Amino acid sequence: MLAQQNTTVFLVLRATFNASNNQFDLWVNPVPGQPLPTTPDATKTDLDVGTFTNFAIATSMLAEFDEIRIGTSYAAVAPTQ
Repeated sequence: MLAQQNTTVFLVLRATFNASNNQFDLWVNPVPGQPLPTTPDATKTDLDVGTFTNFAIATSMLAEFDEIRIGTSYAAVAPTQ
């Protein structure tokens, strides 16, 4: 999927922290109110972020973030409508 100007996209990132390399799964536009699909659109597993106390969200392009939700499950952060 290519980025499109003036288009809102619903992104879900799940971070799984392991003893060595961590796993980051990304879903693009999952259907709100439905279970999270079992297969993500992208996965990154070659990074160990170690211990951290804060984080920042940034882009390499001009973009706006409308809302950021952090929770312990997809149901806790996904819209229901």
